[in-house]
Amino acid sequence: MKHLVIIGKAAARSWNAFFPDFPDAFTTASSRAAMHNKLPEFLGLCLEEYPIPKKLIQSISEIDTSELEGLTEIETQLITALEINPISLEVARVIDQSQLSATELAKRMHTTPSALSRLRDPKYTGHSIAALTRLANAVGAKLTVRLET
Repeated sequence: MKHLVIIGKAAARSWNAFFPDFPDAFTTASSRAAMHNKLPEFLGLCLEEYPIPKKLIQSISEIDTSELEGLTEIETQLITALEINPISLEVARVIDQSQLSATELAKRMHTTPSALSRLRDPKYTGHSIAALTRLANAVGAKLTVRLET
């Protein structure tokens, strides 16, 4: 399923993008290339957070153009969302709730802050039971793994 994204250059020399299907979803990047790279992941996260509308907006002619005020170099694209790993989202939620710094949490897990960052990356699919157990122990959480048929 593809969703319309509108990208434009803002006055502050940053690039802004929004998905009309998700009115509260808005993101920025420092360049057009950086924006294009982040959009599939951003859309995937939007799909996790917002309900999908019954009718998808497929053209800029279907929106209120006042939303485009202040943008130049406007372009539209239909984007397919990146599939988001729900384990990564749960890892990010637990890390955020712990209120520990990345350095402190990594130390408690006997790993590096970059390895911890990888665990919460929505595209990452290499979570091991050992790493998830270390995370659970470090934040005082209970790890439960279920397989259902």
